[in-house]
Amino acid sequence: MDIVDNLDRLIPRLLAERRVPGASVALIQGARVSWSRGYGVKRKDGRERVDTSTVFEAGSLTKPVFAHAFLQLVDAGRVGLDTPLSEVVLAPFTDDDARASRITVRHALSHTSGFPNWRGQDPLKTTFEPGSKFQYSGEGYVYLSRGAEALTGRPAHEWLRDAALTPLGMGVSSFVWEDRFDALCASGHGGEREITDKWKPDTPNAAASLHTTPSEYAGLVIAMMESPGDSDGLLSEALRRESLRPQVAAEEAISWGLGWGLMDVGDHETFWHWGENSSFTCFVAASRAERRGIVVMTNSAYGHGISQAVVEAVFGYDYPAFSSSLFTVW
Repeated sequence: MDIVDNLDRLIPRLLAERRVPGASVALIQGARVSWSRGYGVKRKDGRERVDTSTVFEAGSLTKPVFAHAFLQLVDAGRVGLDTPLSEVVLAPFTDDDARASRITVRHALSHTSGFPNWRGQDPLKTTFEPGSKFQYSGEGYVYLSRGAEALTGRPAHEWLRDAALTPLGMGVSSFVWEDRFDALCASGHGGEREITDKWKPDTPNAAASLHTTPSEYAGLVIAMMESPGDSDGLLSEALRRESLRPQVAAEEAISWGLGWGLMDVGDHETFWHWGENSSFTCFVAASRAERRGIVVMTNSAYGHGISQAVVEAVFGYDYPAFSSSLFTVW
């Protein structure tokens, strides 16, 4: 059966079984978006259908976009991968933490900064020597964002628009809320399947605030597949390869690059990431060698089960990242 026909049968059934209101997908074949489609509704008590222009909260899928933009500063010689961020961000990011002064760009991008994911109500502190092991951290990306603002002298969302979103063809996407999203954005549905309030960030969060569509997000995935000679991929081939080179082991069979999770399944080398803003769940998986990938976005806390079935249908094999302790498959 053709993969598109298969997905067209699979996704509506999964939405019904898991009571997920809506989903949107973009299929990449030959390093191009070959097909995209929306399914279900934007809001469980509404009739407005999800289509390919429907905007979703990307959650942690924000991180690879930000990483791609920040690495352009490395390409331009503005900062090095092993430059301590304390040399760039002059205002202290933490108080009384000598280890934090040794956090480099590479550490923050690869989640080896030593910071927790989020500080919560506690003062931000490292929990181990930077670079010594993996610990997923949104705080590390916020630190990088401070570095970008210091290096560019511009608000992060404006720099990100010009450095990444526009060149990648992500003209609808934004790191901050825009009024036009009222009509475009799906409503999220939380862990009790309740409709949640739309998050309308007025300041960018480099780890979590991207609003986008699967078709637009696919522009980043394709940029990671292409070589500079084929298209304006934004990054040099050397940095693109470094982004997809394991920097640290995360879990069994999973390592982390610069912005991306990495996983080898048999002879298949893939890069991936997930997004989870409690009431939106998203997933992307791709193979540079095979020039194919899939982006899945749902407006429900229960969407990862749909993503797993879609990813495995596209690639034709089990995808162990869904067993990772980094996130929960509902």
